[in-house]
Amino acid sequence: MRTYCTYIDESIVEIDVKNGQYLVCAVLVDSFYSEEVRSTVRSLAVSGQKKLHWSKETAKRRQRIVKAISEIQCKAIIIRCTYELTRNSERYRRKCLHALYRAIDEFEHLKVIVESRERNQDQADVNHLVSLRNSKEIYKFRVTHLKGREEPLLWLPDIYLGVANSLRHGRQDFYDAVKKNIIADMRIDS
Repeated sequence: MRTYCTYIDESIVEIDVKNGQYLVCAVLVDSFYSEEVRSTVRSLAVSGQKKLHWSKETAKRRQRIVKAISEIQCKAIIIRCTYELTRNSERYRRKCLHALYRAIDEFEHLKVIVESRERNQDQADVNHLVSLRNSKEIYKFRVTHLKGREEPLLWLPDIYLGVANSLRHGRQDFYDAVKKNIIADMRIDS
C-alpha cells in the first residue's frame, strides 16, 4: 500500500473591492519518492534563497518552476472559497481545511505537514482537527506545523496555489502544464 507525505499551504487573494478568495492546497508525495522530490524542489531555489515563494518570483522563474514541477510525481488538491473581505478569513480557512481533510482522508498518510503561521493560529488548526474528530468525523492523520524554510516540500502547495491564482491573470498555460497532477480543484460555498 502506498503511503503519502502531505504538505498543505494557503493563499488569500483579493478578487475585487468587496470579495476575497481563500485557497488551500494539499500536495501528496509518495513517501518512497520524498527525498528525490525534495532534492528537485530544493534545486529550484536560487543561491541564498531560504524559501521559494511564488509571489516573489519573476515571470521567467515562474516558467522554469512550473516546468520543473510538471515533471514531479505528486497529487495536488485545491480548495477555494469566496468570502466578503469584511468578514474574518479564519472562518473560511477552517471551511477550506475541512473540505481538504475530507479529500485527503482517503489516502494513507505517513505525515501531514501544514505551513506554520503564528503559534496561536497553528494551535487553532490543531483544535479544529480535534473538533472534527470529536464530532465523529474520522480523520486518520495528525498535523504537524513547520516553517516553509524548514521543509522545501511545503513550497509545492505554494506553487500550485500560485498557478491556480494565475488563472485569474490569464495564465492558463501554467495550469495546463501541471493539471495532470491536480486530482481536484473544488470551489466550496462560503
